[in-house]
Amino acid sequence: MEAVRLLVADLMLAAPPGFDVARHFPKAEYPRITDLVYESISCGVPIPISAATCPDYLAGGYNLGSGIGDYARTFLTKLPELIKIFKRREFQVNIDLVVADGDAVDPFLMSRRNIDVEEFLRRTRQTQAAIQTEIKRQGLGDVTVSSLLDQCKELGIDYAPALEIAAGEILKKKDGKVQKVRDALIKERLQNGEFQQLGLLPEEYEQSSAYELAGYALYGALVGPDAIVCTMSSTSAVAGLNMLKTDPNTVSPTIYVYEKKEKYGLFID
Repeated sequence: MEAVRLLVADLMLAAPPGFDVARHFPKAEYPRITDLVYESISCGVPIPISAATCPDYLAGGYNLGSGIGDYARTFLTKLPELIKIFKRREFQVNIDLVVADGDAVDPFLMSRRNIDVEEFLRRTRQTQAAIQTEIKRQGLGDVTVSSLLDQCKELGIDYAPALEIAAGEILKKKDGKVQKVRDALIKERLQNGEFQQLGLLPEEYEQSSAYELAGYALYGALVGPDAIVCTMSSTSAVAGLNMLKTDPNTVSPTIYVYEKKEKYGLFID
């Protein structure tokens, strides 16, 4: 169909500034985008988009607020442009903004904050409510806001042990794709001064990046090929969504949404 071809061409060749489509694994990601577009036509449903956002971390540390958060605000700012990309070819989208509250049980982060899991989740629930209120205030349409841990629970996934397993697998990899992604993320965090702001020691860099990428890997496994994934955190971390997958049919197509593009640590397969 011409509309499918034009939309995929738009995403590949003419995405507007602020949207980086299928950067890391394009050979696997673009076929999944095409599948989702054809499914939208054949089933008469919107194209699903799952957008992951960090909790409301305050600048320069692991302290947690209960507001919208910088990454969610970036996404809401760019959301009208994202919708326009699809609407131009007469496609509708169904958007779910997922707050990554799995950080509540991340052992690396738990040892570095001064609130317990219950309080962490209370604040992330407030963040969900604040985002939903802002969506209504801006008239951004029927965008849902959900919790990563709630989605895992619905599917019978115990997030904490799954995160440990994924982080362990990432730390064991000393060469190849996974090592490239981990090295790229460390480089990006160092060049941007984030590890220094957080007071991490050099021997903690690998562990920190492994747990961060493990969270992305679990989210990528949760979504699979069933939605386009948007993320706003970092260029390198986006690769974590798919880097542990061995079957190209399970790859999640990705869109990195940004205001100011990261220039460090890029990883391209």
